[in-house]
Amino acid sequence: MLKNENPMANTLILVHGFMDTGRRMTWMSRQLSTLGWKVLTPSLLPSNGTQTIEKLAERLSQFIQENTMESDRIDLIAFSMGGLISRYYLQRLGGLAKTDRFITIATPHHGTLAAYFLPLPGIKQMRPNSPFLSDINASHDQLKQLVFVSYYSPFDLIIIPAKSSVLPTGRASKVLALIHPLMIFDSKLLKRIVYVLENPVNVQMSE
Repeated sequence: MLKNENPMANTLILVHGFMDTGRRMTWMSRQLSTLGWKVLTPSLLPSNGTQTIEKLAERLSQFIQENTMESDRIDLIAFSMGGLISRYYLQRLGGLAKTDRFITIATPHHGTLAAYFLPLPGIKQMRPNSPFLSDINASHDQLKQLVFVSYYSPFDLIIIPAKSSVLPTGRASKVLALIHPLMIFDSKLLKRIVYVLENPVNVQMSE
């Protein structure tokens, strides 16, 4: 399937993180909608760690199937645990065929030490070197099929260490945000995300 030459024709899917719903992404959704994009904000529940990331990814896949046409192209913008949900959708559930851009914000791609505080199924999957992370990281090269950018903050006290948000694939970009939950409300970060979204996928970008 050919990728859309008009970046703004893509539907944006904003994926929330741990203990959140789609409402958490409302501010970003409004900003992007005002700029002309169609934006969807699914609520993937339960998001409290009692459900595995695979199950939440299946719900994301179902939501996308039910709310977009087969021919529609999408871009994924995912916060924290939402980035891992999105990766499973992309790497294991066929989402790569439909997606042009993938942007993660403070996602523990290599896990976080904070995940040791709760022994819940979905939380344990976010521990460093968990079987879940080892599996999807073994094939991170799959993400080369799309534009992939990961944003992280060196001050993040939830993603420990902060560089866990960086993968060898794609581009990593530092954000000087002080608090993990506030990253999705950072106006400077939003401008950088818009820059990525506005560029055609065949254009080499630098931020």
